[in-house]
Amino acid sequence: MDAKEFDSLLERYNTNTCTAAEKRLVEHWMNNLQSQDIDIPEHARDAIKNNLWVKIDNQVLAESSAKPGFSYWKVAAAVALLISCSFLLYQYFTPATTGDAPMRLADGNLIRFINTTREPVRVPLKDGSAIVVQPGGELRYPETFGSQREVFLSGEAFFDIARDPAHPFLVHANELTTRVLGTSFVIKAYADRKEIVVSVRTGKVSVFPKALPGSITSSQEIILTPNQQVVYKRQEGIAEKQLVESPAVLVPVPSTTLVYTNEPVAKLFRTLETMYGVTIDFDEHAIEQCRITTELTDEGLFERMEVICHVIDATYYVEDGHIRVESRGCIAN
Repeated sequence: MDAKEFDSLLERYNTNTCTAAEKRLVEHWMNNLQSQDIDIPEHARDAIKNNLWVKIDNQVLAESSAKPGFSYWKVAAAVALLISCSFLLYQYFTPATTGDAPMRLADGNLIRFINTTREPVRVPLKDGSAIVVQPGGELRYPETFGSQREVFLSGEAFFDIARDPAHPFLVHANELTTRVLGTSFVIKAYADRKEIVVSVRTGKVSVFPKALPGSITSSQEIILTPNQQVVYKRQEGIAEKQLVESPAVLVPVPSTTLVYTNEPVAKLFRTLETMYGVTIDFDEHAIEQCRITTELTDEGLFERMEVICHVIDATYYVEDGHIRVESRGCIAN
């Protein structure tokens, strides 16, 4: 946001033509200025000052003629307030991909980015990866990766990681660490929530408690593939492997519509496995006589499973990221 946009926002506030959200934002910054350490960038300082002085000059002329004993120190205070407010608005509204100024941390010099906007913000990394940080999310990362690619997340973000088998990518999010080589996935790790969720879009990731890098056992590490997620209950220290709420079709298909006429149900299950990359466990012998005539159009995976199981009088449930079908079989026609 440049000086003209700052001026436009403040003008709307002063004339009471801004939105309710803009008004709340301006007043929030004004009410909390005493707690801020303001350092206005040189490239924004002159433009903002010049713009604000025009406003103050006009205000001085109006108020000095209308009010005896008008105090100029109030004008000076107003200038300082508006300049500080303008810089805070600059920080809030300017889309950024490099975050705030680097902050010194115990593990080195990291860039700290906080998405204070109301929209997701894409943060490109020098290795070719990209991270889309949701509003309120915080990401810390080095400007240049070394032997290991490592970032820290609080909040929610989508990761699209460039493949590099020689340099694994690690995301530390509260109590969990997610390790990948190249894939896309979502992490929801809010500090005030009881659960951490890692869900995979493409590729494969491993998830394990952050306190255990270097000493991971097979029982502690959870491998996730597309359409799978892990939900980590922070208070109990328990991780559950699940399917995502709405599994996506993973393979390119001319149409997601499925039309079957007196076809074996096992064939339809195998088709769904391929489309969604999800394992469907069932007893081949139990359903060998089960056949189906149906047309499935825009339903999701679970809706399709409901239809099929209803037709053959079976049930299904999700277990450890898989779908398990239980059937008493069908009577041959």
